[in-house]
Amino acid sequence: QGTLGRRFSRPAVAALRSCSANMSTLVTLSSGTGYLYSLAVLVGKVLLPSLVTDDMPMFDMPIMLLTFIVAGKWLEALAKHRTVSALGALRALQPARAHRVTDVEGGGQQE
Repeated sequence: QGTLGRRFSRPAVAALRSCSANMSTLVTLSSGTGYLYSLAVLVGKVLLPSLVTDDMPMFDMPIMLLTFIVAGKWLEALAKHRTVSALGALRALQPARAHRVTDVEGGGQQE
C-alpha cells in the first residue's frame, strides 16, 4: 500500500484539494478502503474475537489492485512507444518528391 499506493495518493490528494476527482482518486479510495477494512478486521479479531467471526483480513486485495493498475499503465506506455516507433518508420518510407497527375483521361499530364 505504501510504495505502489504513493504514486496514486499524491495526485489524489491534490485533486481533492482542488475539489475535483480523477482516476487516482478512485484508485486511492478503493485500495485504501480495502486496506483499512483488513486492518479493522485484524484488530477486531485480536481485541474482540467473539464479535468478528467470519471475516478474514484481505491485505492482498489492495496490493493486487495496485499491481494490476501499474501493470496496465506500463503496458499502455509500451504500446504508445511502439506506436511512435512504427509511425517514425512509416514516415521514413515517405518519398521526398511526388509527381501529381492532373489530367488522367487526356493522356496524363504530370507536374
